Amino acid sequence: MVYLRQAFELITKQVAHLAGMTVKERGSFAQLLKTVDENHHIIPRAFSKDGYRLFSELSVVVHGNSTEAIALQKFRPCEMLVRGVIANVFSDNDMRQAIDQLGWNRDEPYASAGDEKGA
Repeated sequence: MVYLRQAFELITKQVAHLAGMTVKERGSFAQLLKTVDENHHIIPRAFSKDGYRLFSELSVVVHGNSTEAIALQKFRPCEMLVRGVIANVFSDNDMRQAIDQLGWNRDEPYASAGDEKGA
């Protein structure tokens, strides 16, 4: 659970850094996550309203406010959600690269498939 929380924090902070956001080491993670998610949608849609709740679930276990049995019970679901955040970030990056490769990021008028130049 410690590693899941660290991975969640790290991917959030990396997205923030890449986006040019200021990340304070002692700042509120809740605020950072909210800002990053508002701008880059890193939390998957299935739990987008509860993104910080995942961090809270992980924190309860990390800070010893849970039994080992409960921590083991929560591990797989929390792992799936953290993996979902990571996959979302990588998917977004892949989509941006594909859009760049297609030239859709340029200020060009939309052309239908039949209007392609050189086709």
